[in-house]
Amino acid sequence: MLQGSREWVSFGFLALVATYGVIPAIFLKLGHSVPPFLLVEDGLYEMIGAVACILASTFLISAYSKTKPRNLWLILLAIGTLVLALEELSWGQRLMGISLPEEVKEINFQGELNLHNSKLLQSVNGDVSVLLRVSYLLYFVAFPFGLILFPSLQRFIKPLRLPTPSNLVAMAVLVSQLVHTINVSALVNAGMSIWGRRFGEAHESNLQIILLFFALEVWWLSNKSKPTGSKRVAKSEKDYSINDLDQI
Repeated sequence: MLQGSREWVSFGFLALVATYGVIPAIFLKLGHSVPPFLLVEDGLYEMIGAVACILASTFLISAYSKTKPRNLWLILLAIGTLVLALEELSWGQRLMGISLPEEVKEINFQGELNLHNSKLLQSVNGDVSVLLRVSYLLYFVAFPFGLILFPSLQRFIKPLRLPTPSNLVAMAVLVSQLVHTINVSALVNAGMSIWGRRFGEAHESNLQIILLFFALEVWWLSNKSKPTGSKRVAKSEKDYSINDLDQI
C-alpha cells in the first residue's frame, strides 16, 4: 500500500512538472497568444520560481540545523538557492522601482541590478545562465544517475556527505527539459522563435520548483534521521534514493 502511494506521488509530481511547463505551448497550439503576465519580467512564472527558491532555502537551512555534525553542504546549497531567488528578482530592484546610476546600467546587458546579466562576467548575454543550467544538470541528473551506473563511486561520495538528488528529482529535470523542447518547437512552428528566451522563463521556473522538491526531500530525511535512543531510525536502502541518512 505504501509503495503504491509513493508511486502515485511520483507520477503526480512528474505530471505537475510536465503540465506546468507546457502551458505556453498549449496556448500556441490552440491558436491563442500567450498571456503576457506569464512570461514577462516579474511575471507569474518568474515570481513562482523565486518563491520556490526562497522556500527551498528555508527547508535546507532547517535540515542543516538538524544535522549532527553540521552538514556544510546544506548551508551552501541554502545560500546558493537564496542568491538564485534574489538574482531572479534583480535583488528587488524592479519590484521596488529603484533607479540605477547610468554607470551600473552600462555594465549590465539588461540595465538591471544582477550578476547573471552582467557584462563583467560574460561577453555575450546568457553565458552565465548557460553555465548555471549545465551545473544544475550535472548535479541533479548526471550525479545521481552516475551513482546508479557506477555504485562503487559511493565509497568516495559518502565521506563527503554531499546530498544526492533522488531518482525522481533527476527524472523530473529530464521531463522539464523535454517540455522545454516542446515549447521551443511550438514557437518555431508558429514563426515566433524570437520568443525563445521568454519561453525559457517557464523552464527556469520548473527547475526551481524541482529544486524546492529536492529541498523538501532533504528536509524530510533530516527529520527521519533523528537518533532514537542510541540508534537512528532504521531504513532500507530501497526506501530512499538520496544518500544514506547519516550523510544528511
